[in-house]
Amino acid sequence: MSIRITLLALAGLVCTLPAMAQSMAPAGPTLTAVRARNNLDRGAHPGAPGFGVMDSRGVYTGFEADTCRAIAAVVLGDASRIRWFVLTSAARLAALQSGQIDVLARTTTWTQSRDTANELNLADWARSNRITIRPVVFEQNDEMRIAYESGRCDAFSTDASQLAGVRSALPRPADHMVLPDIISKEPLAVAVRRGDDQWFDIVRWTIFALIEAEEFGVTQANVDQMLRSERPEIRRLPGVLGDHGPFMGLDRRWAYNAIKAVGNYGEIFERHLGRNTPIGLARGINDLWTRGGLMYAPPIR
Repeated sequence: MSIRITLLALAGLVCTLPAMAQSMAPAGPTLTAVRARNNLDRGAHPGAPGFGVMDSRGVYTGFEADTCRAIAAVVLGDASRIRWFVLTSAARLAALQSGQIDVLARTTTWTQSRDTANELNLADWARSNRITIRPVVFEQNDEMRIAYESGRCDAFSTDASQLAGVRSALPRPADHMVLPDIISKEPLAVAVRRGDDQWFDIVRWTIFALIEAEEFGVTQANVDQMLRSERPEIRRLPGVLGDHGPFMGLDRRWAYNAIKAVGNYGEIFERHLGRNTPIGLARGINDLWTRGGLMYAPPIR
């Protein structure tokens, strides 16, 4: 199975230089397929508070849901043109590889070999701390939460942000705590299939654009005003200057469409995961590099 990961929080980068384009680049296979069906097919979580859940109106909401809305806005000019495929942990990567979905944003961590990563992390941590554990492995968060609530297990381990999300869904969240131990570094990421460099660039630069928008102070509310900015780096972001969208086979307003649809990276984070939500996460290392975090986007120029 060969997939490609687009990281949501980037500290180091490997890049390739695109050929300079005089006109719009032709659409590659994934972009062509998405436009032909007029929908982005996205792998979704059965229910991860803060990241992806179905609300009472039948609308899929969360950090990862809005990330995919940004991609749909970039590619189709309409953030609502998404088909949500709810997938189990075991099925998600196979669905991406087989072409059932175009992009996977489903609490997927970036590691070299990741199928049993959480269980291995827990075993390594227990061994180094000389603690005896008996792991009970579950496929879905809900199964894990029910086992924990019923006393079948004393504690549970998963990604730190997911722990905060699961805690918020417990009947009495204040009776439970997320321990400070960080037992592995595994950033959450958006994944695409290997072999379509154009699609990889589109997804990767959409994330970069959301991060750069936050750094420049470009928001969902002021992006129209920013079209008249005198700063060239801000004018390039919404497409007033340059052909950065056409380099990837997109409209010049590709980043504008994403920001207008869902806001910048910080707005998405605060809306679904931030301190004023039931999740209550601080930005921490997910903050901008200018504020001591790891969120660093290469410039759009």
